[in-house]
Amino acid sequence: MIVAAEKSLVAEVKKRVAAHQTIFSAIDSAEVDKRKNETQIARHTQRKPYKPVPCPSCCNTCQITGDLVRSTEPKLVAGLLHWEDIILPTSLNCEVCGLSLKGHESLHIVDLGGQFTVATEADPQEYYLEGVDLSRFFEPEYMNS
Repeated sequence: MIVAAEKSLVAEVKKRVAAHQTIFSAIDSAEVDKRKNETQIARHTQRKPYKPVPCPSCCNTCQITGDLVRSTEPKLVAGLLHWEDIILPTSLNCEVCGLSLKGHESLHIVDLGGQFTVATEADPQEYYLEGVDLSRFFEPEYMNS
């Protein structure tokens, strides 16, 4: 039963990738360029950790997001704390061809299921909240008496 479900998922993912290859081949180059530009702009607003990778359908840059597995210990380098977040990929989204894969198993089928790291840095005072005015994190009371 598990083997049958796995074969079904493999077939579904491969079918979806092939379908989006067909969709991508029908899009004209001006629309592809427009979608690429919109993706570049949208990437700057992404809050979740992501990794840019080539799309399995159209080979354009898409992004993988996932869940935090763990973070390394912060280390002080040149006055800033540096650490890495280790991410388990759970979602792929390509804005150019429209391919969307959910679940680590689906990403593993297209050889994109490996963990990835995201480097992060922060000011030590803010990280440990030493000497930081905490009132700037609070909103004023709104119509409360």
